[in-house]
Amino acid sequence: MTRTTLALLLGLSAPAGATALLKPLDFSYRPLSQGQMVEARATAEGGTGRIAVHGQMGTPNPCQTLTATRTRSGTTVVLRVVSRPKPDVMCVATLGGYVYDATLNGLRPGTYRLRVTHQLPQTGNPAERTVLDRTVRVR
Repeated sequence: MTRTTLALLLGLSAPAGATALLKPLDFSYRPLSQGQMVEARATAEGGTGRIAVHGQMGTPNPCQTLTATRTRSGTTVVLRVVSRPKPDVMCVATLGGYVYDATLNGLRPGTYRLRVTHQLPQTGNPAERTVLDRTVRVR
């Protein structure tokens, strides 16, 4: 076992000069609006070993939890953002909206096809909606 592996297993900082391990997907979100229609959209920018995505999605109400998954097949990367109702929460009957940031880490330099999809299964339409489909260059 290397010093770096041992340090990471113990929750310590990696020794100087060691490469930090990144999660394949970092994802965060926050409420954007309440009572207004929010247009679903996303933008993306390539970086060193990563693709950064900034997006927004409308939801049927403001009491939602957003989750994201990343899949990759060759040079195609898909970011799926899913909105689900928070359990055991009484919610006002008004539209909601969220803004999110995702970083897809651990990508080798090259050109990738990025697809970002949104899904709102509680609306009765479980289909994914593609909000971004473009080529992104990673350094």
